[in-house]
Amino acid sequence: MLTYAINNIDYLVIGRFLNATQLGYYERAFNLMSLPEKRTSKAVNDVLLSSFSRLQDQDERLVRALQKVITSVAVIAYSVSIWFYFVAPALITVLYGPKWIPSIRPLQIMCISGFIYTFTRLLNPLIYARGLVSQNAARQLIYFLFLSGAVLVGVRGGIVGVAWAIVVSSLFYLALNVSLILRYIPIRLHELFLAQKSAMIYGLLQIGMLELYLHLTRNLVAPDGPVSLFAISAISALAFVGGHLLFRFKDVQGIFNELFGELITMLRKVPGLGWLPCSVQQPGR
Repeated sequence: MLTYAINNIDYLVIGRFLNATQLGYYERAFNLMSLPEKRTSKAVNDVLLSSFSRLQDQDERLVRALQKVITSVAVIAYSVSIWFYFVAPALITVLYGPKWIPSIRPLQIMCISGFIYTFTRLLNPLIYARGLVSQNAARQLIYFLFLSGAVLVGVRGGIVGVAWAIVVSSLFYLALNVSLILRYIPIRLHELFLAQKSAMIYGLLQIGMLELYLHLTRNLVAPDGPVSLFAISAISALAFVGGHLLFRFKDVQGIFNELFGELITMLRKVPGLGWLPCSVQQPGR
């Protein structure tokens, strides 16, 4: 019941204080933002719950496993969230048409909340593996009350205001979950951030490349057209691959191998491309 209320309070408030048209724009943006998470969350959570449960009495291994998972998820989450933000105008216009343009700004804003929720949900299996169910339930209630208040305030600014309310609330909920983890798991806050170092650097590189593209093409290419949709997607992929080839961070090598290992193996056979890194663990920073 509480989960249902959390998942629907924004829809209820928009429907009550705005109108069905605005609700449709908001729902389109929210569904697009949450699509990647919906497709993967259950499978990932089941695997993590099983893994964390086996390590619940081995604090050192549990902390290392948590850091490794955060690194892996962060690399994908940063890249996808940044891509969503920059591609939103083209994605909405090309896929759904100009009439859905009002969904663009809420989608861009909620990319932030989608990114934050990724890490919040990542901590849930650890919370349950540690048997902190009652503490988590109390925090969910606090989160619902905060979310309700934020949405009621945000709706004054329309669906854009509600989108910002979701961002603020998601950050508050993450803080609640992190505080619970820090209380019962021997890990420090800065260690959670350090686990994301590689992803942050790749993300900054991606942002820089996309901003440069938009600056150079602002008078040449429509930002909401199919060319931008393709270009932003290609540049995002290039930023990830190029970033890894440039920095060779050891903690990202496994993810890189999973995504591009076979492709690189084939490319290395092409004359002149033998310099590409092998699909094995590389010395890193």
